[in-house]
Amino acid sequence: WLPDGIAILTDENWTNSLSRIFLKNANQWYDNTTGMQYVGIRTFIAVAVKKYFDNPFISFNKDTNFNNDPFFVGYYALGMYMFAIAKWLLDNGIENKYENIVFFARDGKYPMEAYKIIKELYKDAPEAKYLYTSRKSIIPIILKSKEDFYKLPENINVINNTKRDLLKYIDNCLSIDYDNLNKICKNESIDLDEGCKDLKVFDAFISIILDNFYDEKLIEKNQKVLKKYFSEMFSGKSAAFDIGYSGRPEIYISELIGRTVDTYFMNINNDESLRHEYIKNMKINRFFGTRPSITGSIYEMITSALTPSCVKYNIQEDGIDFEFEKESKSYYEFLKIGLMQKASIQFVSDIVNIFKEDIDILFYDRQDTAWPILSFINSSNKGDNNMFDGIIFENDLGDKENMSLTEIMIQERKYHNQKTIEELTENASDDVNAFVLNINLKNKRRTKRAIYYLLFDRKTFKRRIKEIVNNRKKKFIKG
Repeated sequence: WLPDGIAILTDENWTNSLSRIFLKNANQWYDNTTGMQYVGIRTFIAVAVKKYFDNPFISFNKDTNFNNDPFFVGYYALGMYMFAIAKWLLDNGIENKYENIVFFARDGKYPMEAYKIIKELYKDAPEAKYLYTSRKSIIPIILKSKEDFYKLPENINVINNTKRDLLKYIDNCLSIDYDNLNKICKNESIDLDEGCKDLKVFDAFISIILDNFYDEKLIEKNQKVLKKYFSEMFSGKSAAFDIGYSGRPEIYISELIGRTVDTYFMNINNDESLRHEYIKNMKINRFFGTRPSITGSIYEMITSALTPSCVKYNIQEDGIDFEFEKESKSYYEFLKIGLMQKASIQFVSDIVNIFKEDIDILFYDRQDTAWPILSFINSSNKGDNNMFDGIIFENDLGDKENMSLTEIMIQERKYHNQKTIEELTENASDDVNAFVLNINLKNKRRTKRAIYYLLFDRKTFKRRIKEIVNNRKKKFIKG
């Protein structure tokens, strides 16, 4: 006897609490079991289990929910999520008649790869472009006058970064004579290798820098070159894709090029982006109507390119040279995260190759496609957490504290009051009980469908039929 893939996936003796994601309602304020009522979700799961559990003798670690396997997490959980993101962008982009969708580095790398695969099925899909950008690199866009230098704390943690680091981010907007700078610092008792203790110290420091090195002509040249580059990037009717959350980069670019840049976000965190949408008349489309409990860190890393970040725009007379940080990715990052990402794109490719234009009738609710990956990020158990041991998350613009991804996941779950899948579904009724309770005995066709469903587990079927007959004292079926 060789069990099929679906039987393996939904067997708690085999895959532990992984079997509960779509079959048992979690102890939260939404119903995660309705996904199985959509042909798209059932199809995605079928393709995933056919890929992974086609060999019924595959080993599955009993101390895990995702087998501590980045390929499985990538193909099953991240794969259907990437497909849904890309299909959402494509459908919405065609509907709004965008000519281009500009994917922001590095979070947009793999949504863009998925988008390109699906895009081949459609004639009028917007072109995909990739923009090297980061909080560090866009600083020259912001700095249009002296006053704008005082807004740097909105984009950089000026307290935890040294004064020397701050200057690295803005020296392409100043005419700094470093010999003169060292003399000034000595006279003013300024230690460039210390951070600013508070915003008053920062304001005093930046005032000294501006008094001595501000160059209005350089600022004007920068704005001219940047405007030309970004106007070409967002040519015609274009929209941006960014994982989130505030909309500040999109506002800066809109102001630079003189027209509004509509934006696709995965989610927002507060009303800042909504204020931007209202004031600037920009359109913000969101994948999630609400905010997933945990965003950032692992959530962003699994969709981001494993390439160095663009840290600076070196502005030349004829364009921009991109300066990237030194390669800092570890072997473990390429091994675990890289495998996960490649597997997710393989899933998207498989869906497109199997169903082609029929992907339009693989109906699903977008949020349901996120349950597997969100359950991994928010609620996987200790056996799966150590998958990311050895991967360090860099945070040099924030609080400067680098931590392993495993530690970050544990801390974030604790902070956001998250439970494991086992804990969330601990007291949930099993799927067969829940299905039987919904049977309408007067509707024979619906009853027959329920019976066919129950037949997948004959022991449970017989037990529940007996209970129904005894408790309700009604004839359920003949014979």
